[in-house]
Amino acid sequence: MEEILRRFGRGEIGIEEASKELKLESIRKIKDFARIDINRSYRTGIPEIIFADGKSNNEVADIAIAVASEKGFALISRVREAEMIKERVEGETKALDVDYNAISSTIVVKKRGYKFERRVKIGLIAAGTADIPVAEEARVVAEVCGCKVIRTYDVGIAGIHRLASPLEEIVNEDVVAIIVVAGMEGALPSVVASLVNVPVIGVPTSVGYGLGGKGIAALLSMLQSCSPGLAVVNIDNGVGAATIAAKMCVRRKEESQKQNKFKNNEGRMTIEENIGYSFLDKNILNRALTRKAYALEQRQRNQACEDQEIFRTLGDAVLKAVLVDLLIQSGCKTRDEITRKKIELEREETLAKIGRELGIGESILLGAGEKKQRANEEPYVLAETFEAVIGAIYLDGGYDTAKKSITNLFYLT
Repeated sequence: MEEILRRFGRGEIGIEEASKELKLESIRKIKDFARIDINRSYRTGIPEIIFADGKSNNEVADIAIAVASEKGFALISRVREAEMIKERVEGETKALDVDYNAISSTIVVKKRGYKFERRVKIGLIAAGTADIPVAEEARVVAEVCGCKVIRTYDVGIAGIHRLASPLEEIVNEDVVAIIVVAGMEGALPSVVASLVNVPVIGVPTSVGYGLGGKGIAALLSMLQSCSPGLAVVNIDNGVGAATIAAKMCVRRKEESQKQNKFKNNEGRMTIEENIGYSFLDKNILNRALTRKAYALEQRQRNQACEDQEIFRTLGDAVLKAVLVDLLIQSGCKTRDEITRKKIELEREETLAKIGRELGIGESILLGAGEKKQRANEEPYVLAETFEAVIGAIYLDGGYDTAKKSITNLFYLT
């Protein structure tokens, strides 16, 4: 899809051709029984989930193979004959792993090494042990959709004292929503909603008997709740509850990214102001500020990201050439004198000091481990990133621009 948009942006194809290709790109036909929606997660934040009930095992397996091969993973719900589906998938390809959860009746088919991004947190509570299968369905779906799930089970109102400590722990995790699964009279979601300041999603289960059994009483109880902030899905609908919570996670993530982007943009603008050069292609500066660990983490999440390493090599070469040029102009006569002064100017401490003065540290994109170690304050990281920025200036503006910037930064004339 991105390549189609790039071709349109370059004028290689017209709007009608781009529209046609985008439509074809979004649909994959599986034999004569299915048309899978490849780009659903881009539009809605939720991937296509394969509902196994009503489909043959071969149909389910074929759809899962197609989706996982295209997107990296496929999620199947309401699985009846897991072993047959697993055998079919493994018989067709060795490139996919099959993870069956017997409690939730779900299967996750994914490419080997595929990792799900789990950043934003949600809470998950099950009233009783009998409600766990529906809760587990919600958990699996939410995790596949990118949520980190903080869960606690068997804390229903028959022993309400069991709820206090786990609920406090969930709230302290800064969750965006709490899914509460309950059968019988279905009172627990109302109780939780009355105690927390985040949205609660109630899931009635078909646990119960007699008049109002099979989830009817639980559903009606939740719908009649006087606790504000409680939304309710259908009976046993763990998938529905999880996808609602997942959309809240998507919104939280987008807001966080906007804030970080704003901060990063401010940082980049500061760097440009301090250097005295405004990049024509901001992506070049962005790459110069991207550490290898950060880029690797993004690629593991199937997001394209290039790191600064080649820019550092280029920047080091440009810096050496410019410094020699400037030192000769400043009156250095011998090779030994030029070498000695150049080595002094290229010292890690010198480059790190300039990088710190430019405000580079605040804008470096670090890997998770580097962030914990506050690597953006380390002299070697600042020095390496400064060299990458010099390489970026050379690529964006040419040698003369790089020379002018280096002259100003090193106070050499």
